Amino acid sequence: MSNPTETYARVVDGKVVEYPVYRDFITNRSHPLSWYTRVDVSNYPTQIPRFHTVVESVSVVNGKCVANYTFQPLSLDSVLCLVPTDAAPDAELVKRITDLAIEAVQAKLDKFAATRGYGDSRTSPIVSVCTYAMSANARFAAEAQYCVTKRDETWAAMYALFDSVTAGARAFPKSFADIDAALPALAWPA
Repeated sequence: MSNPTETYARVVDGKVVEYPVYRDFITNRSHPLSWYTRVDVSNYPTQIPRFHTVVESVSVVNGKCVANYTFQPLSLDSVLCLVPTDAAPDAELVKRITDLAIEAVQAKLDKFAATRGYGDSRTSPIVSVCTYAMSANARFAAEAQYCVTKRDETWAAMYALFDSVTAGARAFPKSFADIDAALPALAWPA
């Protein structure tokens, strides 16, 4: 008896054009099985690192379809979904959430500073703008001072939020939007 969940791919001119396709789908479509190539999924990882997901791709090697697997880190919002509702999260989960929140807040600050053209491929935009705090150019100095203030306020608010969460005074945020709501607004002064 065949396995209805065996995985197949439709290959045309050596390229995968449809994947995944299961035997039941092929039967229900009334397609001949010969239109499809069975996919070798034998190298599916037996262990997945914590806070990662498996990303699957299929390639054709010597006429055979082989599934390849890589690990992709979970996003902050996905990791926040792992916080238990009935117990305190373990230290590793708290650290991962904190690390991802720091990355997200840094990206928010960088995105804001980049709206005025600060930063490049080597320098964080928020760091770049803050270096102009002592500039002789009044506009650059004003933008820099504004960003220094907003950067300080933003990090202080983020760490205050996480201090209150780890102290048990408030629940873990459910998404970055919850974290962002606790941060100061970033808008250039008129």
